[in-house]
Amino acid sequence: MKGKDWMESKKQEMYFAEQNGILKEWYEYGSNIGHLANSDVWHYYSLYDQSPNIVKYYNGTIKTDWTKPIITYYYVSPIVFVIIGIATVVMGFVVSKKILVKIRK
Repeated sequence: MKGKDWMESKKQEMYFAEQNGILKEWYEYGSNIGHLANSDVWHYYSLYDQSPNIVKYYNGTIKTDWTKPIITYYYVSPIVFVIIGIATVVMGFVVSKKILVKIRK
């Protein structure tokens, strides 16, 4: 039963990745170290016509929207790093201003 639950959770991950335009990243996750669980799940569900079309991600039809903030286990969109960078700079200014105010007193 555990395998069935795991497969269902991976199927939901696959659909989430498709809805957010990151199916290619989801499919390729772990392939550089020989961990092919996501691609295996996609192939399993493709046998039953339950997997999304991945070809459009490889032929350039689908482009990843880097402005959409997405954080998953296998993908972080570039805009997330921009947001974190801006927040870090702002907090740096706030903290340094408070330190300077305390030093002047």
